[in-house]
Amino acid sequence: MRLLLNITILTFVIFASFSFAKAQAPVNDNCNAALDINVPLDGFGMGIYCSDTVDLSNSTIQIGEYFHYVQIAAGTDKKSVWYKFHLPTARSINLELLQPSNFLPEDAAGFTVYYNASCLPNDSSILGAKLTPVNKFGSSYNPCLLPGDYLVQVSAKADANDEIFLRLTVDEPMILNDYDRPTNAQFLNVISGGYHSYTFDVGCQTIENANENCPSLGANYQEYTQSTWHVFKTDNFIDMLRWELREASGFYTGNLRVGYNLYKGDARSTPISSLILVDGCGVLHPTGSQYAGKTWLCFLEPNSTYSLQVFYHKDYSNTIQFRWYERGIGNSHSADPSSLPPSAEMDTLPASSTGIWSYAYDTLSCNAFIKDHPCGTVNPASGTVSFGGSNYTSCAWYTFTIADYSNVRFSTDSRLGKRLFAGNIKDDCSLTPFWEFTSGDITYPCLPAGTYSVQILGRMDTLNYIASYSSNNLGMAANLGIQVSSVDIENNFQLTSSGEIDSLNNWMPLQDGVTVYADTAYFGCPNTVLPAGTNCSTSSQKNTKAIYREFVIDTLGMITLGGGSYYCRYILYKGDASALATAQNKFTYGETIDGLTAMSGCLSLYGNTYIFCVAPGIYTLVSFGDSTDVNRWDRPWVRFNKRYTQFYDPSSPNDMGDITASILGGTVSGTPDYFSCINNPLTIDGKAPCYTDAKQIYRQFYISQPLTLNFSNSYGYFRLFKGKISDGVNTLSSNIPGYGDIGCRSSYNGNVCIPFDTGWYTVVSYGYGGIYEGPSYSGGYIANLNNISIWRTTPPQDPKYNRPHKAYYAGITDYGPNAGTSTYPNNSRTYNFGREYFSCIPDTPFSSHPVVPCPSNYNRVSYFVFTITKESFASIYNIPTSMVSRIYSFDVRSDSVLMMTEPPIQPCIERRDYYHDNMWWTGKIDICRLQPGSYTLVVFANNSHINTSLQPTIYVDSIPISRFDNAANAYDFDLVPGDSLVYYGKVGDVNPIDTARHPSDDFISCLTGARQSDPGLSDPRHLCRKGLYPYPSNPSILYPITENETVYDTLGTTNRPVRRNLWYTFVVEGPGKVYVSVNNRTPGKSSPTLPFTIYKSDVDGELSFSEIKANGEIDSTLASGLTYVNNNSTFGSYGCSGNSQTISFSINSCEPLAKRRYYVVVDVHANMMISNQLDVSVRFEGVPIIPLRYD
Repeated sequence: MRLLLNITILTFVIFASFSFAKAQAPVNDNCNAALDINVPLDGFGMGIYCSDTVDLSNSTIQIGEYFHYVQIAAGTDKKSVWYKFHLPTARSINLELLQPSNFLPEDAAGFTVYYNASCLPNDSSILGAKLTPVNKFGSSYNPCLLPGDYLVQVSAKADANDEIFLRLTVDEPMILNDYDRPTNAQFLNVISGGYHSYTFDVGCQTIENANENCPSLGANYQEYTQSTWHVFKTDNFIDMLRWELREASGFYTGNLRVGYNLYKGDARSTPISSLILVDGCGVLHPTGSQYAGKTWLCFLEPNSTYSLQVFYHKDYSNTIQFRWYERGIGNSHSADPSSLPPSAEMDTLPASSTGIWSYAYDTLSCNAFIKDHPCGTVNPASGTVSFGGSNYTSCAWYTFTIADYSNVRFSTDSRLGKRLFAGNIKDDCSLTPFWEFTSGDITYPCLPAGTYSVQILGRMDTLNYIASYSSNNLGMAANLGIQVSSVDIENNFQLTSSGEIDSLNNWMPLQDGVTVYADTAYFGCPNTVLPAGTNCSTSSQKNTKAIYREFVIDTLGMITLGGGSYYCRYILYKGDASALATAQNKFTYGETIDGLTAMSGCLSLYGNTYIFCVAPGIYTLVSFGDSTDVNRWDRPWVRFNKRYTQFYDPSSPNDMGDITASILGGTVSGTPDYFSCINNPLTIDGKAPCYTDAKQIYRQFYISQPLTLNFSNSYGYFRLFKGKISDGVNTLSSNIPGYGDIGCRSSYNGNVCIPFDTGWYTVVSYGYGGIYEGPSYSGGYIANLNNISIWRTTPPQDPKYNRPHKAYYAGITDYGPNAGTSTYPNNSRTYNFGREYFSCIPDTPFSSHPVVPCPSNYNRVSYFVFTITKESFASIYNIPTSMVSRIYSFDVRSDSVLMMTEPPIQPCIERRDYYHDNMWWTGKIDICRLQPGSYTLVVFANNSHINTSLQPTIYVDSIPISRFDNAANAYDFDLVPGDSLVYYGKVGDVNPIDTARHPSDDFISCLTGARQSDPGLSDPRHLCRKGLYPYPSNPSILYPITENETVYDTLGTTNRPVRRNLWYTFVVEGPGKVYVSVNNRTPGKSSPTLPFTIYKSDVDGELSFSEIKANGEIDSTLASGLTYVNNNSTFGSYGCSGNSQTISFSINSCEPLAKRRYYVVVDVHANMMISNQLDVSVRFEGVPIIPLRYD
């Protein structure tokens, strides 16, 4: 027994020892102990690399270890081991799970890869790995795996008890990665002149080793493991090269940030280690659509090859654009003013009257900086010349000589600065510039003979857009073109010596009415002697030259000046400039001639004329100009006129005599007379001249009977006096009987009710202006021809209908028939009443009529009587808006006393017009259901209506009943078939009134109105020419309509057009296009088209209209469920030009298949007289429903 026990114990010990060895877990059973798959060369190696072999038999899982769902689904989630590998740059990767033997089934194990994860990883790290999890022995491939650290979880089924290993194949990325390596660098060839753009993709580029880096990118610079290579050549001369980049249009992310190295040498054929680093490493970060760039100024060598390496972050992927810009055309030759080459010395330039061009050429290149060629004050040692708000740092110099006064035109680049010096810069570097400019085409007039130096200056603003020629002038041409135009001008009449003036009319006195032209004269280069005082200079023009012309006057009169040059200004002087200059010995510029008296300010005689008062003597006209006027000419003219006032003496006025007979036949005028150069002010009856005007013309006339007179006065003002001035000034009175003072008027209309008394009258016309003695010699009304006109106003006609017994009787004013047929009638008729006049005599007291006026201050009245024999609609208009009316329901001719006891059917009302829908609506006095009988229209007027007339018009029509007034009474088309046919009513329906009419036929009459809640006031598109609501917060008419109902009742005015509408409804089913038309049927009223609107209801379209009414679900307002669809308005910026007869709308085939109810609201046109007959038609083009298969 003991032996058996010992054997048993020995067996257990041996078995236990064997089981312990067998149960030992693999070394990489834990995530933190993952075995490394070593890739040589610090991970940059490429080839096939295998992991250590591991036995899965005793592998386990960790608490909380995550398994991908593909592993769970396959059952390969019962045990695991871990591996890892590292990629420093992008590579194509194939990862395979293998076994040394084939004992394990294919589905016994699988693997899952995690990216940049710590232990234990979860599902969030799987997507970034971009290697598909595999639940069997096999592989996962990615042609471009990003750099980073990868964990590989090999998981297996519980019975997977054998060895496995991983095989990692590393190679170049197998997707398009342009310009990834130096050997396949982008070759740009020679970059020369202007912009060159290129677009390419970044996303799977690599670097060859860790030495390719750009630490300036920051702490994470080692994550910039993508790079592209670009090789270019410079041309035979280069001042500047700029490289720019950005994300391509439409691909902006804002994540593009790069580093770069610039090498001299060709990376395609030269190892990187043998290239010469000339600029590195720099960083660029473009934002949005803007380029970021690097500029190499005066840095690169010509005819050389350079290689650019650009670094990108490992995660960056996008389409980007490179742009290259090169500038440089050659060395500068004339930057040093002390040592100019012959090409910059232009010597003596040829000239001609039309100008001869000479040219010189240079550039502002890298050897043109001022700091590199200091010379005195012209090329300061600071290296900067400043003027006009710009700082210039480079220059080119030229010299030239001219032999005589010349107009010198400079043609240069307007983006460059220019300075002009008198003297040769080679001899003196301390010259002072006398002209600084930037204009590219400018002329210096009258440049004196001599040698001159031109400095052309360039800027270099590296803070702004450096590739702009406006900011950076480096590499630009600094060429100079000079045109020299000889100034060979005969300097006539410029008082260079005694008598050097233009004598108009050869010193003979000017003759009356004769225009004398001056000789043509030019401004020359030399400046001239000037008159003392002002010379018409301004802040922008300093006049230094003058042309002198003189003329003689031997009698009193006026002169007119004109015909001057557009460029010149003129002053007229009293005095002999030539004699004064001779006496004072003043003939040169800088001297001034004393003793001339200026008779004017600075004048422009171009297109203008001026008149001056002149006495006998000598006068000088001076033309002024400056250097810009050289070679310009002028030729003014002067005309002398003997113009005097004929009727200046009160004792000898213009006697018009008895004008009675003449004025009864038309207008009477006096004898025209001039306002001249004399002042003759006179106070008459205590009345001083109007507005201190000191020139007076006298006229007198006689009327032999009382007349209503009107006056007008040409030029100036007038005053009317009673009396005959030729009998003595003291016989005149300014108090005109019935008027008082009629003074200081340019015109006056007499009161038609107050005629002027018989007798003599005097009209004094007043003017102002220059006089012979001065100090004002011109202006005002001098030389203007004054006259007066007198005409009479015909006395007003006497009134005809201003008493009840005299009332106008229009007779029977019944409606139609007028036109059309019984089916489509037009029963309206229009009658014009007699024309009434209002005279000067009021009709008060009204107690004798008897009538109470409205309003109380109205004092004139007219009566009109008319009779109708059947109930009618009546509209009265053609009454002036300032008159007030009443209407009584009796014949005032029979018993006027009834006006004091019977209330009017139309209380006091003023007919007014109303601005509506960008048009004027003519107000009318409207009465509905006017009963048979006689009626009296009473119209009141006041004094403002004297001598006016009145002729009212009455429009009458029948009053058909509207069947479809109000939404509850809408005509129901029911379901309109989708067969594209036009339906004028419900299928099978017949008009119950007249079978010849369409079922939808109806009338808008004075019985038709609209509710305040009716839609149409706030629709998205304005409904054109609908009516409004005279009564706020009420229907548009006073429902119910009683007999003799006045539309505007007690409102006091015809304040607004009335809104009236009819309602229609229809249903359509399914998609399609609906057409709705409204047809005017009243003959003679086919236009304008009535305004109408379509609304969609939110009530179930399956319900019949009768069910809707029974259930109280009628949609009559927007609030209750109507939705605007369309209207026929053509309203636009030019107002209501008309309406469309037919409008349409579509139901989309994607809408649910259902029945839909719509309403049509038809309004009366505000400018159309009722009654109006119409019908509505609907056409539905249904679209077949095609079922969607497999939707």
